Amino acid sequence: MRFAILLAAACSATPAGGTAPVAVPVLPDVPYALLDRDQRAMFMEQRVVPAMAPLFRADDPQRYATFGCKTCHGDARDYAMPNPALPKLDGARECVTSSIVPAMARLLDEPELACARCHVR
Repeated sequence: MRFAILLAAACSATPAGGTAPVAVPVLPDVPYALLDRDQRAMFMEQRVVPAMAPLFRADDPQRYATFGCKTCHGDARDYAMPNPALPKLDGARECVTSSIVPAMARLLDEPELACARCHVR
């Protein structure tokens, strides 16, 4: 009986702020390529930005002090990549090839991720 009372109390409780909890969409466990546009935006926000920000900041803390969608996508509303606004690549830098590219490849589930996925050569 005591368990039933505790269970009922826990299920009917509201947070300290007095508002009911809000449902948060959950990403399906599928490769990035199979996500729809809204899911891709969630994926970038929830997984890519938190994982990549420290790697970019390790390369250049001042340049990447603020890291978010605009860092890679600029002001483009279509978020298409490669982004011609990113620096043109004339040779791979060690930090990018040793940390940033492999991390992004794992996140996107693309084993052969190339610099040209994001940058125009």
